[in-house]
Amino acid sequence: MGYEIQRDLVKYFVIDQGLIVDDNEQKVNDGSYMKCLIQDIIPSVENGNKTYSFNADYAFRTLFCKDIYFKNEQEYRIVLPNIKIDVGTCFPAKIQEKIDVISLRDFFAKPYKVN
Repeated sequence: MGYEIQRDLVKYFVIDQGLIVDDNEQKVNDGSYMKCLIQDIIPSVENGNKTYSFNADYAFRTLFCKDIYFKNEQEYRIVLPNIKIDVGTCFPAKIQEKIDVISLRDFFAKPYKVN
């Protein structure tokens, strides 16, 4: 494409729904979402306390995370981190793989076989 891109499958975490703990129905985040976002920075330890940091260079990762409520969507996303898009824009893409055009019925059939 000629632009820096980030691409990945969307990962699903307990974010908005939360996990119910104890009998009081208090909801909490299980921490896996934050672990994904801060994975590149080693926590600092001072006086026995750990401090976790989030590096802005990896902020794009938030775009690849959604709550488990959406886990059946199975999304793949492409991000152009250095391009500001204010209006609908077309970007040229050179696809190097063979593409099969099929009906949605065939696509969602189990199992789907690529020719």
